[in-house]
Amino acid sequence: MRKMTAMPFTVSTVLALALMLSATAGPGSGPGSGLGPASAQAGAQQTYPIQLVRAFAAEQQYDLVASASETIRNRMNQAGERGSDQTIRRNIDLEAEVTVTAVDEQGLPTRLALRVGKLLIRIDEQEHRPVEAGQTIIATRQEGVTAFSIQGGGALPAELSEVLAAVVDLVPPPVSLDEVFGSTSPRRVGERWSVDRAAASRLFSHMQLNARSRDVDGHVELAGTAEHDGHHCLELKAELDVSRLSFPPGALPGGMHVQEATVTQRIEGAYPTDKTLPPLRESAVLAMSLHFEGRMSPDEPEVSIRTDAVRRMNWRITPR
Repeated sequence: MRKMTAMPFTVSTVLALALMLSATAGPGSGPGSGLGPASAQAGAQQTYPIQLVRAFAAEQQYDLVASASETIRNRMNQAGERGSDQTIRRNIDLEAEVTVTAVDEQGLPTRLALRVGKLLIRIDEQEHRPVEAGQTIIATRQEGVTAFSIQGGGALPAELSEVLAAVVDLVPPPVSLDEVFGSTSPRRVGERWSVDRAAASRLFSHMQLNARSRDVDGHVELAGTAEHDGHHCLELKAELDVSRLSFPPGALPGGMHVQEATVTQRIEGAYPTDKTLPPLRESAVLAMSLHFEGRMSPDEPEVSIRTDAVRRMNWRITPR
């Protein structure tokens, strides 16, 4: 990936944050639409326990269809000089037969084998097809990251691995999704409840980013029920907003100051009432805005740096 030499900390922060937040969704971690009026009305008086995190079993198999797109725009203005403007675009389309080959003590996958039917990665104008149909990619949780290798071959290049992790991420978030988005009591269709602000603020802690509870807001709604591939599912919608993120001392060049750092995320998912099954559908949109001003070093002029990033993701699981 091309990086602007004047602002590498900005790009790396956005990419890391996007990857971390995408771990709140997707195969291997936890939280379709097709919701109609009938499904919202059916069972309106019935209550349903809410459980987002589902345990997997070794040798469990499913078909996965997933896609994600990411756009990152960086703009820098410096007094007396023409500003720079760079946009990075990354996309992925994946179809694979997945086998869970190892899980941790919570039943979350630590190793997957993905027999690829299709894998297309686009980075700006370049297309990459790192494997042919029928080849297998091994995904492994290693030291806080998801590592990818081609069975019978070597490791997947780092840049391609970073994009693939947008839809296959084996690293669980630092806080359980049930703590952030779940409910301690059963809910009826149409009910809405607030996210746990304190738990949500801790989503950022392992990245040395700070979010105060009072700057976090969001809610979850049991929008209805629906059948997906013959499985009765709860249709959940969630919103999470962070009005201000802060950075600890030393995270930014000494002369740079945060003017704006916000995050919004919207998620819709289908969770089977049979809790032995994983979430079957999900779509998510993540948006981030960062604005820094100041001096990169004492002898450099003042600059204004803005970074806006948007990631969209969809995936579908069909148990085998």
